[in-house]
Amino acid sequence: MVVTVVLRHSGPDIGDALLSGTTSAIPHAEQATSASPEDVAQVVAFAKQHGLTVVEANAATRSVKLQGTREQLEEAFGVKRGPEGSSDAQSSAADITSLPQSLSNVLVAVLGFDQRPIAKHHTSS
Repeated sequence: MVVTVVLRHSGPDIGDALLSGTTSAIPHAEQATSASPEDVAQVVAFAKQHGLTVVEANAATRSVKLQGTREQLEEAFGVKRGPEGSSDAQSSAADITSLPQSLSNVLVAVLGFDQRPIAKHHTSS
């Protein structure tokens, strides 16, 4: 199973810089939107502590892809989930009950636990 961890951006808020009226305070786009190397390293260290494999770590996209067994990932992220292959949408949904304390100020989202489709394709008749 693979999940994608989305990290906070490392730069100052562009909106605050624009509102201040000082163009010198506006960061470069890459600086404003990428994750810090320290945040990426923190997630990589967390993954190693929990026996997870880092598939990809990309500061520019603020994402780290982690792979492990369902049980490893659920334990690492405090996920409670219904039985595998359940047809009941509620019991197959995944809820992160608590973020790891060491990452609570670094993570924006953890994607990939819930595999239900979020939209349906409608065809016109």
